[in-house]
Amino acid sequence: MVAARQPRHQPGFAQQPDVNAFIAGLNDGSAKITGNEKFAEWAKLLKLTVDYGNKNPLTTDYNTQVAMFANGEAAMMQEGNWSQVQIDGNNQDLNLGVLPMPLGEDAAANDKLNVGIPANLVINKESDVKEEAKTFLNWLVTSDIGKEYIVKKFKFIPALSTIKATLEDMGDIGTEIFNYVQEGKVLGLQSSKYPDGVTQEFASVIQQYIAGKTDADAWQTGMQAAWDKLKK
Repeated sequence: MVAARQPRHQPGFAQQPDVNAFIAGLNDGSAKITGNEKFAEWAKLLKLTVDYGNKNPLTTDYNTQVAMFANGEAAMMQEGNWSQVQIDGNNQDLNLGVLPMPLGEDAAANDKLNVGIPANLVINKESDVKEEAKTFLNWLVTSDIGKEYIVKKFKFIPALSTIKATLEDMGDIGTEIFNYVQEGKVLGLQSSKYPDGVTQEFASVIQQYIAGKTDADAWQTGMQAAWDKLKK
């Protein structure tokens, strides 16, 4: 199951010329977030969204932002196709699209979505009901009603070729993402390569920047410090 996901800690990583080399460099000290062109551009984009966005960015929760978007109080939000169901619950008449998050002026580089897996189902090896869980997962991806829930109720882009979905099934957002995937204009999520716990540290640093307590230079320094603190 595939979804576009562009959280605030992704763009600066995803658009590196060689993201794996960059992350390896952060871990061995040969690369830095401070002074990195993509992170400087990311800081500008983040400030732009704050300057022209919701006036209460740090106190607006997920449900509120979806409601504001669906009701026409906001023109954009940073989410993916998992939000389609809740949007439809508020307003089924919206004509939705997806806009990649641009860094800098390179149009081709910017015309790509960050995509990843919004949900995966696993079985705990310590479970006492492993066989029952396997039966359920097999049912979910092979039965007609299970397939219907995946594409029509959850609005997921199915990962299995045996599950057929029309563009109408997936909704406007899923259709846009599917088209980007088909054209190969996607960037992978990188958070699985981060040190454990650094995402939470990044969130704190970003919140300070959004609140105006730090400038772009201090933001980059804080992001670098968070990585250095937790890298192995």
